[in-house]
Amino acid sequence: MIHKDAAVSSPKPVTVIGSGSWGTALAIQLARVGGSVTLWGRNTVHLQQMQEERCNKRYLPNSVFPENLQLEEDLESALVGTSRVLVSVPSHAFRAVLEQLKAVLGKRLATLELAWATKGFEHATGMLPHQVVRDVLPECTHYAVQDCPPLLRLRALMPNGRNEWLMLCVLAPSSPTPRRIS
Repeated sequence: MIHKDAAVSSPKPVTVIGSGSWGTALAIQLARVGGSVTLWGRNTVHLQQMQEERCNKRYLPNSVFPENLQLEEDLESALVGTSRVLVSVPSHAFRAVLEQLKAVLGKRLATLELAWATKGFEHATGMLPHQVVRDVLPECTHYAVQDCPPLLRLRALMPNGRNEWLMLCVLAPSSPTPRRIS
């Protein structure tokens, strides 16, 4: 779960990869709890539109971007100065995004704190996302998966009356990783 206190005590910048509905919602929430957040997506026209409108009208038209949420069209620029990355892309694009991260980050992968909000499995191999991470980024050892039950996930995309998100869960193979990432 993302705690406001955790974000305030550890304001490391975060880059969110994936500017669809879930990636945008997560980027907004991370920015609301503190720290610098950069959102990157592959569709530069959509990113430019979101930058001009300061919201994602396609998926979350009533959620204005906090000032500390920046959009970046270039992946390499989006990753400058951050060791925390949250990937929120469909499972069929997950491996390709990880391969892009590997090419851009190189030796920085050993210190990368990676989380993902990708569900499902890779169609070609049947691998689950954590298996794809181990396959593509074996040098990345600090990782976690962001998830929540399906009903809460649906409700989390819809702001409540106070415009706050309901719940996020972070799961990881080692106990300090979720606390660091959240």
